[in-house]
Amino acid sequence: MEEDQTQEVTPTEETVETKPQLTYEELQAELSKVRKEAADRRVTAREKENELAEFRKWKESQMTELEKAQARLAEVDKERYSDYVEIAQSKFGLEDEDLEFLKGSTKTEILASAEKLAARLGRNAGEQGAGPERVNPNLFPGTRGTPVGSGARDHNDILRSQLQGR
Repeated sequence: MEEDQTQEVTPTEETVETKPQLTYEELQAELSKVRKEAADRRVTAREKENELAEFRKWKESQMTELEKAQARLAEVDKERYSDYVEIAQSKFGLEDEDLEFLKGSTKTEILASAEKLAARLGRNAGEQGAGPERVNPNLFPGTRGTPVGSGARDHNDILRSQLQGR
């Protein structure tokens, strides 16, 4: 392999360009020309920015109507879906934790899915909820909070009961 060799190039009169010396008046004229170009570009950029802002505003106003319609449609679909799920829940005796297994978006699809799920769980159409083995025990009276008729205890009652040894 050969190593890279570098050559020094000495500038000759042909390769070196010399810029002519400008006079003060010529520099002033060049400076005013550059300033005018910069001002023109700023004006053009400002006009383009205003046009872009107007276009974005118009586009947003057009998209807002579309988005509003899509949001309304999604809300109606969600309400309709929840109505179908409630119908399936009451018809097949499904509980809230069973609802996550329902599939479909139309009434017939949801009802068919609920029917299959109820068959797997061994429930018949028209059954309301599950048997007593699945009832939440905290729903019976007196299983939470203070007993009915016990009244509120204040600090005097607490101190009296401690003095009496209860």
